[in-house]
Amino acid sequence: MPTLIDTITHHWLLCIIAIILIILIARAVFRTAIKLALILLIIGILCLLFVGHSPTDLLKKGTSPMTDPTHFYEHTLQPLLEDQLNHAHYKKEANGDYVISANHLKITGQPKAKTIVIHYKGKAYTIDTKEISNDIKSKIAALTN
Repeated sequence: MPTLIDTITHHWLLCIIAIILIILIARAVFRTAIKLALILLIIGILCLLFVGHSPTDLLKKGTSPMTDPTHFYEHTLQPLLEDQLNHAHYKKEANGDYVISANHLKITGQPKAKTIVIHYKGKAYTIDTKEISNDIKSKIAALTN
């Protein structure tokens, strides 16, 4: 403790400058945090007023494809399949697999398999054939036969 007091008494100017710098840095960090909080608050209010969604709604919408794949299939992939399968091209691979290609969509599978793989926007979705509507099943069956 005596060495600390000796250091402060001998270098008092340096200690005062260090304390002032610490106060200025803390003040700048505090101001930045307040500005960031205000910006996020304004974005949240605008989102609530103009889009009509609360932040919890947006979080639920963002996580819904991961938590409910059936809902994602029914509302995203199924309408796309119904639209794109009318213009699809069928190709049979040497190993027995089939590939159905359309503009933004590629379906791969085996004729007797219980699952198909739907490639859409760079992601692959494995869908059980029980979840596919009969209309889509008949279109795939017509293409594969």
